[in-house]
Amino acid sequence: MASPSKPGAPSASKKDQLYDRCAEAPPDTVFYQRDLANMQVADDSASLMGLIQELVDAHMLQVMTWEGQVCYKLRSRDEAAK
Repeated sequence: MASPSKPGAPSASKKDQLYDRCAEAPPDTVFYQRDLANMQVADDSASLMGLIQELVDAHMLQVMTWEGQVCYKLRSRDEAAK
């Protein structure tokens, strides 16, 4: 359980920031790498790929392909925890 934010406390991790930005989209939105890059959470494409991999490893993003392109679909935190 997360503790309440305190002044001067570090903000959410970049992984959590990216997840939260994705969660602002309508349910079942499919994200491509360019969509995630446009959220401007990561500093560069290598950092973005690291964040994506962290979310995939945590089962918070599902990897898919659409018309031959890799894309991602957000999973709920409850679903990821199973």
